[in-house]
Amino acid sequence: MSTQAKTVAALIALAFALAATAARAQSLTGDWRASAHGVAYDLQVADDGAFDEHQQVGHVTSEQRGQIRQSAPDTVEFVVEDWDPKVEHAYERESASGGGLYVEQSVPKPDGGVWRLTFNGADSFTLTGLKRGGNVLTFKRKP
Repeated sequence: MSTQAKTVAALIALAFALAATAARAQSLTGDWRASAHGVAYDLQVADDGAFDEHQQVGHVTSEQRGQIRQSAPDTVEFVVEDWDPKVEHAYERESASGGGLYVEQSVPKPDGGVWRLTFNGADSFTLTGLKRGGNVLTFKRKP
């Protein structure tokens, strides 16, 4: 192979590597982690935009699954299709006897929210809530 052919092959390989890096830098696909206000967030995003998010505070966990949709430039909406738990236990006090009992209550479908999306590089992005008082979550790619 001539020197010129080797140079062209090397430039083509470099162009493919740079294109793959650029695509990764602007993609939510992968496994991510964030924390804010004592809540740990684990987020998995598939190539088709399907997401699975786990939230944990102490020993209490919740999960949301659905689709991420782009609703405007630099804006995404988490559309929740399934969630867990769907039922929670609550303690109701009886005023007359001073006692109480545990009852089951339905957990309504969570609002996944509308977020401003800012990529901070290939391994980090920030979501800024547009509906919930501007909550800010910075996710980092899991190793």
